[in-house]
Amino acid sequence: MKLEDYFRYSDQAREERPLYLFDPKFAEKVPKLGLEYEVPVYFQEDLFSVLGHERPDYRWIIIGLAGSGSSFHIDPNSTSAWDAVIKGSKKWVLFPPDLIPPGVHPSPDGAEVACPVSIIEWFMNFYITTKTWKKKPIECICKAGEVIFVPNGWWHLVINLEESIAITQNYASRRNLLNVMNFLINAFLFIICFCFNASDKHGKKKFISHINNNEGYYVLLSKHICTRSGKIS
Repeated sequence: MKLEDYFRYSDQAREERPLYLFDPKFAEKVPKLGLEYEVPVYFQEDLFSVLGHERPDYRWIIIGLAGSGSSFHIDPNSTSAWDAVIKGSKKWVLFPPDLIPPGVHPSPDGAEVACPVSIIEWFMNFYITTKTWKKKPIECICKAGEVIFVPNGWWHLVINLEESIAITQNYASRRNLLNVMNFLINAFLFIICFCFNASDKHGKKKFISHINNNEGYYVLLSKHICTRSGKIS
């Protein structure tokens, strides 16, 4: 979707779940945008940068109308994230890794998450129940010029309280490297097992697609394994 099409849509949108625009290639499309902000000093250690251009998508410009947002999820690959609001305001609700939000149903391996209700429905049907919990979620509202840090493994929901624009970035640092490594190793073992069970055409296509979509992760994994064994200086 082009930006002009999104703005045309936003002028007429009246639905409960407005589109939420994510663009991971904004800095490549408009290089000036990538130069007009600096990563906050607290988040500058970015171990995925060893991949160069092979790294998976890691930063996005996000644009959304009031009422748009992201339902509960955990960021991929056990990465941490920061989110800086440029315009507008966003409400965040965060649960620690050991506390699954009500109304959220992750698969046993955590690879998929089902949240059958919309964000508004979640606030109407489940939000009030968390007020009586001994271990309550963390809530905040981020306004323009403010930045929030989301630790790896934390569940979070975001809703735009007004038309908002933000920059967000996922990263791996020494602090969460072991978590990322464990995730990548488990993912690597999974696709190996899947390979041996991918005898049908559909399974083979799915396996090849998984490899193509996650190639950068396994390159990173290999580099770190070689580093630890002394093969890369």
